[in-house]
Parts: sequence; C-alpha cells; structure tokens
Amino acid sequence: MTPDPAALEARVARLERDNRRLRRAGLAAVLLAAAFVLFDARAKDAEPARPEIPAVIAARALRVVDAQGKPRAVLAASPDGVPFLTLSDRAGQVRATLFIADDGRPALALNDREGRSRATLGLEGSEAGFLTFFGKDEKQTWSAP
Repeated sequence: MTPDPAALEARVARLERDNRRLRRAGLAAVLLAAAFVLFDARAKDAEPARPEIPAVIAARALRVVDAQGKPRAVLAASPDGVPFLTLSDRAGQVRATLFIADDGRPALALNDREGRSRATLGLEGSEAGFLTFFGKDEKQTWSAP
C-alpha cells in the first residue's frame, strides 16, 4: 500500500511545526539559564563586602568617642601595667574609673563634676570589701568597714 501524499505532507508539516516549537523552547531554556547565571553574578558583586572580624584585637588603649568626637570611655593600661576603664560625662570630665591595683585588688572610684573623688568601692588585701565616701574637700567623711 502506498502512502497518501496529502497525509504524508500533513504529517511532515506537523513534525516540522513540533520541531520548531521544541527548538524555541530549548532556546528559551538556555536564555533563561544564562540570565540566572548573570543575575546571580551581579548580585554577588552588589553585596557589600563584610570585613573580616579578628579573633583578638591587641592595642594599648581603646577610646570610645561620642558623635562630637569627645572621649566617653577609655580602656587602657597605665605605663606601669595597671589596667583601667574610665567613663566620662558629656563635658569630658571623668566620672568613674574601674581599675585593678598592682597587687590585684579591684576598685571603682566615682568622681563629681569637678573631677574630685567622692566615693571608692573595692577589695582590701584580705579580699574584704570597703566603701569610702569623700567630701568636696576630698577628705574622708565615711568609711566601712
């Protein structure tokens, strides 16, 4: 039996049409994949670089300043190795100092607006605590124990 030429022609036309659709779909898939790759690369370039965070920061002092550049906190060590932390008010006056004495005793000193020591809290050599208050003339007014 010989195939009908009209049927063969219709079948070939349908196969060619299906082939064109398949090629268009393949081209669209390739273009879409390429677009994803390009957009992903641009997105990675656009992300801000995160600075490496060091495990340890070694410095002789750390100074924290306010928006006007005035020191508000200082963490440092004195030339003889005594570590201390000072906190200052808006005027720049040191109002509190936390330190460790040479013999290892911790203490906290509180100052008035003029910078005079008004109270000290700490540990004595026997590790017993003490609290001392001072008057405006910086003379001791009260102490315990």
